Amino acid sequence: MNWSYPVLSWDKAVELLSRNYKASVTSWWRTAAHNAKLPGSSPKSAHLRGEAIDVVYDGAPPPIENLENLGFLVRRENDHDHLELRQLSMP
Repeated sequence: MNWSYPVLSWDKAVELLSRNYKASVTSWWRTAAHNAKLPGSSPKSAHLRGEAIDVVYDGAPPPIENLENLGFLVRRENDHDHLELRQLSMP
């Protein structure tokens, strides 16, 4: 059996993130040319497929666990969080 987590769609998860944690998306879908200009960016970045967002918060960032509970993989960086939707396949 193949389970997919989370049940939330990408747009719904981002909406909940914004509403609940006063998050603003600063980067979502990137062109390869723009991505290549960013220091430390990967040529295989999930941003190139629209499968990652970078966000900042109006206040302190929420605990990573709260974001994981919305279904995000979280990488906390210096000035923003990098988020991707977690997709799990379970036997």
